[in-house]
Amino acid sequence: MKKKLTTVWDETYPVKFTKVKTQDILGKGIIALREKRGTYYLYTFLVSFPKYSIVEGKLNVEKENFKDILVKVYYEPFNKEKPIRLDMGEFTEKYNLRRVRWIKK
Repeated sequence: MKKKLTTVWDETYPVKFTKVKTQDILGKGIIALREKRGTYYLYTFLVSFPKYSIVEGKLNVEKENFKDILVKVYYEPFNKEKPIRLDMGEFTEKYNLRRVRWIKK
């Protein structure tokens, strides 16, 4: 899954993360979520992301300051164009228990 995360991240965002701190935040494996279009799968990572600033038109990386960001990797088999996508932010899917099924590692 780390390879998929890195590949999709490089295609989606112009800046890179430093390292993957944690895989599978809740420790329950892959999450299968049901939707009208079909079932999609979710896996979570916690990545370290350096702080960036623009100085005189150039991108500057602050190597001392890092922020941990939750990254969700979605696999949507019904989406033929782009089956894997990323989302950052709060982990809200765990609260909708009617649609969630845990798949062990």
